[in-house]
Formats: sequence, C-alpha cells, structure tokens
Amino acid sequence: MRKIVTLSSILSCFVVFMGCAQNKVDDKANQLKDKLLSTIGGKDIWKNAGAIKVELIGHYVIEEVPWREKFWLDYEKPRGKYEIKSETTDRLIAWTTQNGWELKDGNFEYQEASRHKVEMEYYHSEPTVVFHKIAKDDSDIILGIDSTDSALRKLVVMDKITKDTLCTIGVNLKSEPIYWSTKLGDRKIERVLGPLQDFGDDVRLFSWGASPDGKWRYEHISISLLESVPDQITFDPPQ
Repeated sequence: MRKIVTLSSILSCFVVFMGCAQNKVDDKANQLKDKLLSTIGGKDIWKNAGAIKVELIGHYVIEEVPWREKFWLDYEKPRGKYEIKSETTDRLIAWTTQNGWELKDGNFEYQEASRHKVEMEYYHSEPTVVFHKIAKDDSDIILGIDSTDSALRKLVVMDKITKDTLCTIGVNLKSEPIYWSTKLGDRKIERVLGPLQDFGDDVRLFSWGASPDGKWRYEHISISLLESVPDQITFDPPQ
C-alpha cells in the first residue's frame, strides 16, 4: 500500500524538530547561567540582593587624573545614583524611571530625554543587574548561546517580548565572566573583565574592567550586595 506523506505531517515533524533544537539551546544556556552564577558567589546571594553599592577608581586616556566613583543601583526598580570626584571635577548624578539629573561642579541640570533613555537602557544591561535577573529567573528575559566565536562561550541575555539583546557575557573555561558587551542606540559598548576577586560576604566579581582598546578602565575598590538602597541615599534633585 502506497504511503501518502501530507504537507501537514511534514510541517508537524519540522515543528517538533525545531522545538527539540530550541530545547537543547535553552538547556545549554541555563547550564552556562548556573555555572556562571556559581563562580561569582552563587545563585542565592544574587537572587536575594535588592541593591548594590560599588566603589571604583576610573581612568580615561584623555583625562590627566583618575577619578573616584561610588554608585548605588536598585535591583527592585530601575534607579541609580553616582558620586564622581577627582582633582578637577565633582559630579552627582541620579535617575529614576521618570527623569534624571546631574549636579556638576555646582551647576544643576536635568538630563535630556535622550540621555535619560541611555541611562535606562544601560541599567537593564549592566552586568550586576543582569546577574540579579538571571539568578531570580526573571520572566522578562530569555537566554541564548552565541556560538560564533569558538574560543569564547557567550551567554546572550534578551528581552522576552522584543527579543532585543540586552547584553552578552563571555566566560572562560571556568565559567568566570571575562567579557561583556551591550548596544546603546547605534553604539556598541564592550568591556574586557579582569580576574575574579573576593569582596566579602561570598561576593566574587571581576577586579577590573577595560575597553578593548585600553582607552578606558576601572579598578573595583569595594562591592557590597544590599537588601535595599539605604534610606539616606535619595534620588530626588537637590532643593
């Protein structure tokens, strides 16, 4: 008896095949995510963190002197605050979902809409914010694997609705983060990440970061995961 293969049966087989292939990709991404989290302190400490405080020293090739930076990022709702000081400048920057502002050398101004948009985009791609999101299995993101570079395994973090890539995190053979990239508008931002360092309370994070061309770099001084942003840290403009 002659067997008739219908178009619907072919399509059904194709759908099943594609589903199995996607499941394998998802499994690999989740395995890489779990290994990555284990190298930076474990899933629980990043899942349970409500905010982060970071202190660093930054260097830029066109600046004669380094700057010292202190910042807070709220993991529960998008907002951040930065204190930047050097021998030549004194800046205070804060932003929420509504707006942003800056006090630079005593001069106050609100951020333009385009600048505020960049702040929001960067927040959702910032490495530690992403670590928190993947640790709590955030339903707003999906994970994938970038296999284009055979020498570097890359975890791709994407927006579930738009499918836009929020950031890409490259890891070494120990699954430690050594590379991060994102795209802000038409501009691609890349960072090479240094060896992991213990910062206390089981937190391990890269000791430094730098642009691939070496023009910009920073060294972490201290990193603290917090239950929430301290009450004394306000995001309102100065009166």
